[in-house]
Amino acid sequence: MESGEKFRPIPETEAEEPWTKEVEKLKKKKLQNKVTFVSVRSNGELEGNALALYPYINGEKKICAYKLPHDNEAALAMSEAVLTSKVIVTDDYVKYLRYFPLRPEQRVVQLWHACGAFKKFGQRGTNIPVPTDIATHAQYNLVSVSGENVRSIYADAFDVNYQKVQALGTPRTDDYFNKKLISKKKRQIYLKHPKLLFKSVIVYAPTFRDTDGNRNEFHPEIDFDLLSKSLLPNQILLICPHPIMDAPILPHEYRNILEVRDFSTNDYMLISDMLITDYSSVIFEYALLGKPIAFFCYDLLRYDRDFYLKYPDDLPGDVFKTQEELTEYLRNPEKHVLTDKYTTFVKKYMSACDGHSCERIAQLINSYMEEN
Repeated sequence: MESGEKFRPIPETEAEEPWTKEVEKLKKKKLQNKVTFVSVRSNGELEGNALALYPYINGEKKICAYKLPHDNEAALAMSEAVLTSKVIVTDDYVKYLRYFPLRPEQRVVQLWHACGAFKKFGQRGTNIPVPTDIATHAQYNLVSVSGENVRSIYADAFDVNYQKVQALGTPRTDDYFNKKLISKKKRQIYLKHPKLLFKSVIVYAPTFRDTDGNRNEFHPEIDFDLLSKSLLPNQILLICPHPIMDAPILPHEYRNILEVRDFSTNDYMLISDMLITDYSSVIFEYALLGKPIAFFCYDLLRYDRDFYLKYPDDLPGDVFKTQEELTEYLRNPEKHVLTDKYTTFVKKYMSACDGHSCERIAQLINSYMEEN
């Protein structure tokens, strides 16, 4: 569906109804020559790609960030941002983009919050009606992706013109090429967690599971008592939960296993020596570091999401289905080698991530602001 077709200028629930009259007034307001970063991923602040890109934008800019669900105040603020900003930058689904058609001179930039293409998303992996999903993405003018080979995937997932999807890179991956920033992050993390100094740091970054519709709890098939005893003396395992997982994962404290939420998963990945994950898209940016990646997929046969890549053949690391297999791998550093598959993976999915993604995307956004 192209921009301007089949929009719903009405609320989707009765709770949203009070702001509809105000929205009609906003439609008549003069368009403001500013860039507004609209996010539903946090309250009052940006994260990830949006946070990385923000400093590169010239002129007037604003942040409009409200985590879902939205009350009437948040709904009105989001609607005003969408209806009155010349350029709208987002990194996730923004339902307000499907409520009303924008003005011809407005531009919408989708950064998305993940690199590459792992689990199916958009109309190919949505948990909302497909027409609604498509309408949400219909007004994008630019979708920036991590590499040429994923352009067609995003165009299909969002049902947008292929030319609107450009391999300009993923903003937050610029950090992986910034040695000064990496050194700074190390100092910050070591200052707070001195026990990580001179240790082999293993980051475990699993993705969420849909357990009876509840994504905030995660109970991996891991005997943490046994794992703690099995790790080598110089190894420390950091559990970095997906942001949606707010329930504790560890049953109690361990000397060599920590559940951390004080820095971002990306920050901890920068100072780590190895990544363990399952079906998380963090593998794409982590591969830029050229460090080992292992996959612990005890529930592979029952995991309820389809993949774009050929699983496990395309993965840049070995897959382990039992704790015993994973432990054996961790205890044998000579097995922590990178293969040709690793190099192929980076070239295929991350070709546009070279440390200059923010510059390229900002240049285009700044040019939008100069248009009459």
